[in-house]
Amino acid sequence: MTCQLPSDCLNEIFEYLEEDRNIWKFKTFENNIVASSILSTLISCSPNESKELIYKNKVFILTPTSKLPLFNYVAFCKVLSINFINETVCNVLKDELLSRKCLVTEEIIKMFANQIYPLNNLFYHDDYSYLNFSFPYFPGLRDLSELRCVSNLPSNFFNQLSQISPLSACGDASWKDIIPALKNNSNAIIKLYLYGDKSDLPLSFVALQHVKFSDLQTLKFPYQCPRPEYIMKFLENNGKNLQCEYSENVKRFEIQVEKYCPHLNLQKMREKC
Repeated sequence: MTCQLPSDCLNEIFEYLEEDRNIWKFKTFENNIVASSILSTLISCSPNESKELIYKNKVFILTPTSKLPLFNYVAFCKVLSINFINETVCNVLKDELLSRKCLVTEEIIKMFANQIYPLNNLFYHDDYSYLNFSFPYFPGLRDLSELRCVSNLPSNFFNQLSQISPLSACGDASWKDIIPALKNNSNAIIKLYLYGDKSDLPLSFVALQHVKFSDLQTLKFPYQCPRPEYIMKFLENNGKNLQCEYSENVKRFEIQVEKYCPHLNLQKMREKC
């Protein structure tokens, strides 16, 4: 039997889509009602094996209906944030034991890993060392175009990722191994966001300055920025295709931007700082 939504419901959905097609905002976990709705929907999409495991561990999450969802929401996702999932679970299950929260988070991640294809963006900004985050089967990662993560994640994360995705080939969670991975996959990278402290990032960029990223369009240093002489060589090699560049210290290398980056608007860059 075909499922149909009433016209007023469809109109409201389309209004939201006109405003913003990315409806699941990362900040929604701060709203307990919204977070509960998202979590219950995800659980209703989960395979029976996961539901039974969660129930056996005495975690009770009400689902909106006993019927299957109208859409397989999980399969439509192209962006996956480990932070968003973990924070949503922790917000809704704040009175539960940590082990139970981890179980729910891990089962949800496993569900996404098995059903998303392809995955465009993967975000993992914090080190949730208490999570057993593994993905022996994650076909969507083969087409991953953007990875944002911290460098101190467990080494098994990078090991598994390097076997599936061409974007990463790290054997250890440190700048020492991330830099070679960037070199080895330079032709596949179009966005490069580098976060680091005063000692790690500037020194690591010494080796990175000579690498040629043939399709690089976005370069960002939100915090610590390498020295201008290193930036100059990097922009000389990679500046011609850059569409977006940001650093809080942009004034230190304005000359290099003007010389090597014909598509960048220096005035707009100054306004962002």
